[in-house]
Amino acid sequence: MKTNYDIEAHQGATYLHRFIFQGDGPHGTYNLEGCDIRMHVRRAHAEGEVVLECSLSNERLQVLDAPNGVVRLKLKPEDTKGIRFPKVNAEVADDLDCVYSIEVTDVDGDVHVPVRGKFRLLRAITR
Repeated sequence: MKTNYDIEAHQGATYLHRFIFQGDGPHGTYNLEGCDIRMHVRRAHAEGEVVLECSLSNERLQVLDAPNGVVRLKLKPEDTKGIRFPKVNAEVADDLDCVYSIEVTDVDGDVHVPVRGKFRLLRAITR
């Protein structure tokens, strides 16, 4: 998997994506057994305000296959429903540009960032 991966999600919709982290494991993947995994989505131009926090504990991130480095990101409609979009020329913008990174803390306490990129959230138009 490349280290930069851009995401585009729709507000109020379910978003699913599977990541496979490459490493030096038996299948060329990163072994995630015993690791903690977090993802922060921050506004790109607003002092780094956190828009979404994803982790194993809030179940927005799930390890599907630890020995083979497979993780799923799952955002439910309610996860993005209340996110506020900036105003542009007195109108609410149709999208929100953010950045994200996924951090893996291994059993030795070392922190790795196997993937990061742009995260674009498109505002819900239908209600």
